[in-house]
Amino acid sequence: MTQDSSATPPQKTETTPPQSSADYEQLKTLYLKIRRLKETVAANKISFYRPHAKQRDFHAAELSDIRVVLGGNRSGKTTCGAVEAVAHALGERPWLPESDPHRLVRLPSGDPIPVPNIGRIVADTLETNIVQTINPKIMEWAPAGAITNIQKNPRGVPIRYDFANGSVIYVMSYDQDVDSFEGTNGHWFWCDEPPPQRIFNGLRRGLIDYGGHCWLTMTPLSEPWTNQVLVSKANGPDGRIWMRRMSVWDNAVSRGGHLPDKTIHSVLADLPADERASREEGRALHLAGLVFPEWQPEPPFWVPHETPSRHWPRVCLIDPHPRKPIAVLWLAVTPDNQVRAYRELFDPEMRTVAQVAHAIHQAEGWHYAGEKRHWATQKLVPIWRRTAATEPVVLYVIDTSANEHEKTSGETVAEQFQQYGINCVDAYKRNREAGINAIHQALALKYEWSLPGLVVHDNCPTVKENFLNYVWDRWGSSRQQGLKGEKQTVVKANDDFIDCIRYFFQMRLTYSMLRPMASSLGQEDSSGGRHHRTAQRSGETPEEQWEGLVRPELHPGGRGLHGALGSVLGGRRGGQRDSLPRRYLRRP
Repeated sequence: MTQDSSATPPQKTETTPPQSSADYEQLKTLYLKIRRLKETVAANKISFYRPHAKQRDFHAAELSDIRVVLGGNRSGKTTCGAVEAVAHALGERPWLPESDPHRLVRLPSGDPIPVPNIGRIVADTLETNIVQTINPKIMEWAPAGAITNIQKNPRGVPIRYDFANGSVIYVMSYDQDVDSFEGTNGHWFWCDEPPPQRIFNGLRRGLIDYGGHCWLTMTPLSEPWTNQVLVSKANGPDGRIWMRRMSVWDNAVSRGGHLPDKTIHSVLADLPADERASREEGRALHLAGLVFPEWQPEPPFWVPHETPSRHWPRVCLIDPHPRKPIAVLWLAVTPDNQVRAYRELFDPEMRTVAQVAHAIHQAEGWHYAGEKRHWATQKLVPIWRRTAATEPVVLYVIDTSANEHEKTSGETVAEQFQQYGINCVDAYKRNREAGINAIHQALALKYEWSLPGLVVHDNCPTVKENFLNYVWDRWGSSRQQGLKGEKQTVVKANDDFIDCIRYFFQMRLTYSMLRPMASSLGQEDSSGGRHHRTAQRSGETPEEQWEGLVRPELHPGGRGLHGALGSVLGGRRGGQRDSLPRRYLRRP
């Protein structure tokens, strides 16, 4: 009887050995080559460093005084910071070809960094950040034999690396005494994560002797000053501060990185919205609640400066403060009602109204015609006269806080500006939310190719800083945040020029409203008197006409000061309807 072969149980097979000793030797040789290659890479890993695009930009920006990398967690920011530190100690970037202009490490002056040199690495804490992050990175990227000695403190934490070429890297932390950062001279330093401002300033002073530079790699979860002092001033025409943002997605496998996309999605999905923006894209946590997130320091919101057309009427807005510089902003209005912020004045050296008034007249092109004694205060005040070259500023608006009497002189700031020839109307500042909403509407882009209703020229850096730091207030703790919801007030900081812009929009000023005022501008002296091109009004003596120009609220026709603006200051007169809403009327 023939046995069915299909019923035969499967036999257990073993791995087939190489068919010949030659195959075995070939595999063994290949294995040894791979192992030697791995050992070579491990011994000199920096030569095989392959940075992604934003990391390459970071290394190439060596001529900047300060480099800032804002990155989400695991975006590669610490890696490029550590590699740059090792390269500085070596004096070159071994992963670049000999012919590459960035192969030699250079100081901001353009000179190659001397070897040996002195550098510092500063992180949050010694026991945690240095031991767990910085030291492994330095040892990973330093070539074998490059570090000849590692000095450690009594707790076994590395505090100094000595290189074979004589370079030295000191390691410090933010929990050390601030005084220990004073007088620490060196060629460079690297801050991993945001440093306290006093520590950063002390380290910066230590670079003066050698003309050194520094870089910061951080996820901005703390130290808001970094955004105000560094980020908001970065990438300017002077090239002093360079900044890039690195997203965790820059290091994703799908983009040639090392992090699995699925893992990134999983981690980010569980984070609150404001914290996610910081950990994913490196956006400052304290700025997650930006009031105007749509405004960006790039076209079409932030544009190169060009002198506005003389046919565009202009408004000057003033926001005085007792302890801060007086903020002055000039806005021009185009025929299609686009508002352009084309000049700012925010000088800490100008501490008096007289200085600011003088600067305003000079900026607007007034002609200085000597001095005279003011009729009310008997002070000597300068005489400024309008010329053909004077800017068509038709309206001066000032914060209502300028109407408070000073304890020493008994005068108000508004009265002092008037003495120096700048007659202001009160800003309409009630209902802040309405003003904020009006700015949102001006910044809205209906289509991708549309232009916003508010544009800032790039010669207004403080306006830019205000937009980038004007945020909603937050509750003191996450518990309060959860119980009460989002706070509905803004932080009273970085708001000087935002307030000026808000005043403009809350007054609902338009081109058609302001243009007639520009047409009627005449010559003006320091006392506010204006010599109109039109003939003297019938039935008036020169004294009566002058009084009506200076104080239009006393003039029966309601005209004066800025022509059509007389109705603003004097209210409804002679059966004529006000050209501006009555809420702006200044009462006699």
